[in-house]
Amino acid sequence: AELERKADEERKAAKADEERNAAKAREQAAEQERARNQKAEQDAAAAERMRKQRADFEQKEKDRIEREEREQQQKADKARRLEESRQRAEKIRAEKQEKARLEKEEKERLRKQKKQASNSPMVKATTPSASPKPSPKPSPKPSPK
Repeated sequence: AELERKADEERKAAKADEERNAAKAREQAAEQERARNQKAEQDAAAAERMRKQRADFEQKEKDRIEREEREQQQKADKARRLEESRQRAEKIRAEKQEKARLEKEEKERLRKQKKQASNSPMVKATTPSASPKPSPKPSPKPSPK
């Protein structure tokens, strides 16, 4: 009976050890599962942060490129307006020059025409200043005697 009781106690102790070991194994498995889940959450959070950083960087880069393109377009527009303004000013200057040249030519033509007309015999005959007539001199009065 003593041997039986001892064997029974050993079986109970072995069963208790087995249960403790099984409980430990379950606890370790649960701890490993929690660790895997925590690691997965951390990895997912890190991946989300990286995705957000990449999206922010890409947006900033896109904005920078758009701003540079806008600045280039503004520079090009300003240069075009300056060139158009310069061309208008050049055109106006050329028109004024042409007008002045034409006026000068017209004055010269009129001067030559007038000079030619004053040298013409027809005009000389009809123009009073052109015919040398003696100017009427006062006749001498008879002196009283």
